Amino acid sequence: MPSKIWLVAMSVLFAGCSTAGDLAYLNMAPEQILAQGGEKLKQGRYEEARTAFEKIRERDAGAHIGAATQIRIADSYYAEGRFADAAGEYKRFLELYPYNRIASYAQYQLAMCSFKQIDAPDRTPEHAENAMTEFESLLSRYPQSPFADETREKIGICKDHLAEHEYLIGQFYYKKGAYQAALSRFDHLLGKYAHAKVEPSALYHALLSAVELGKREDAARYGDRLAREFPASPYAAQAARRLGLHSALR
Repeated sequence: MPSKIWLVAMSVLFAGCSTAGDLAYLNMAPEQILAQGGEKLKQGRYEEARTAFEKIRERDAGAHIGAATQIRIADSYYAEGRFADAAGEYKRFLELYPYNRIASYAQYQLAMCSFKQIDAPDRTPEHAENAMTEFESLLSRYPQSPFADETREKIGICKDHLAEHEYLIGQFYYKKGAYQAALSRFDHLLGKYAHAKVEPSALYHALLSAVELGKREDAARYGDRLAREFPASPYAAQAARRLGLHSALR
């Protein structure tokens, strides 16, 4: 008899800890909960949507439902602008379901979590670096992904951003008269971020830095490259004039 009373007491206690919503989910199939959570997600009711999805995650609903639930949890954080939380959930999806048919979508969204947080070029480049790494991982792991073209475009944007960051640092050193430090930055940019938008300007300022350092051969090499690869750029003409003036003064 005492054991029966204890069981009743425990059932009342746990019932008191559950909300009406929790109890409703107990009588619903995972597919129904998933659909209901999906509607809440569409309505922008992110916390309510995640509550529903978490109820599925608490069960052993199978890989298909599990994957659908996991990606929706990640998407809910992404839609809410909580990119760090979203990234964690996309990573979890990729750890649990690396061969799922939407794995490339999860990888793309993981990259976008960093891409969305890219700051101005004069700020820390961490998010641009992370985004580029994750986009490149997508092309490596899922070369046939439907997101491949968008990914290549985003990689180009990241490279331009990172190149501009390096260029601004090089400019800072050049204006201070620290020509060797400036040249090192411009060389790093030119070696790592080929075809970036700032490449002609970086070549020209590398040339100017080399001139200031008395490195005639290096300066000529930058000028030749400008003339060969960017003949229509105003920097090519400026470089030719600067090299001609430099030769005349020697």
